[in-house]
Amino acid sequence: MIEDGFHALGTGQLATLVTWMRRDVPHNQAESSLPKGLKLNRLTAADAPRYLALFREVGERWMWFSRLRLSRDELEAILDDPRVFAFSLMRDGRDIGLLEMDYRDATLPELSFLGLVGDAIGQGLGKRLMSLALNHAGERHIPVLYLHSCSFDHPGALAFYAATGFQLMRREVEVFMDPRIDGTLAPDAVAGLPL
Repeated sequence: MIEDGFHALGTGQLATLVTWMRRDVPHNQAESSLPKGLKLNRLTAADAPRYLALFREVGERWMWFSRLRLSRDELEAILDDPRVFAFSLMRDGRDIGLLEMDYRDATLPELSFLGLVGDAIGQGLGKRLMSLALNHAGERHIPVLYLHSCSFDHPGALAFYAATGFQLMRREVEVFMDPRIDGTLAPDAVAGLPL
């Protein structure tokens, strides 16, 4: 347990509050479909550059960097793993959303990424993606689905997850080197947090 009070970070380090959540997955989810003009495409190792571009467009403003620090081989191995399902939400031929389900750890099946590009936020598409994620887990008889979010994420993320049935499990503090220092993310990637 961390003692109350202030704790110094090293030069170039950042800290974020990580919230872990879980929810039971009903196996009789209502049918979920996408509105006309939208489609969900599975991304595999052959789509690694496309995946990275979408990951960056969706997540750079929220300090998403984990996939950007992987080697090409590491990323391709993840995308080709039969227990990982990465999807692009497309509209009019453009990638506008990312959904990734990771079942590699049977004890911690995770909704690892769910996000939209900036101009797709606020249109109800996050709810559609969440419904598709729950259906995906239910079809595979996943009893419980986990996710984690951090204090750099969209300000409404935790409320959204709670509204879709996820419950708080625990909170942790994560300390890491600022990904803007080594160029993983652009220097102005996170509004309101100067480098």
